[in-house]
Amino acid sequence: MARHLHRLGETLSEPDAVTASASNRDTQFYYRLYEDLRGRRRYICLVVRRMPDYSFIVTGYPDRKIKGVQT
Repeated sequence: MARHLHRLGETLSEPDAVTASASNRDTQFYYRLYEDLRGRRRYICLVVRRMPDYSFIVTGYPDRKIKGVQT
């Protein structure tokens, strides 16, 4: 993912989908589709934890499909 750091901001600011975690209501998944990620059509998924005073990215990874509960 280090080669795609510029895409993380795009994923947060203009996601194709945002879903909620089924197991943790403070966690959301931000998805944005890229046609050329690792030579294939993949989503970047950013796992974001929302706290009362701040939010932070837990992790990010390429994924084939959108998961979680649609919000």
